[in-house]
Amino acid sequence: MPIFEFRCRKCRACFEVLFRSRDEKLAVDCPQCGSKKVERQMSAFSGKIGNTSDGGAGCGSCAATSCSPS
Repeated sequence: MPIFEFRCRKCRACFEVLFRSRDEKLAVDCPQCGSKKVERQMSAFSGKIGNTSDGGAGCGSCAATSCSPS
């Protein structure tokens, strides 16, 4: 289920819409002002590539040395 990001051309609000499939076509209205003048935005994403078991060095996003639950 893809999530698409939109921006309203009228009030400039940014919001996301969950689609059931990539081919689904829905009429998207701005949840803030109700305008139908919205444009789809390029989504930013991130990920970690490579070996993630680096001996407890952590990923740098927190002070923990492991991402596994205790």
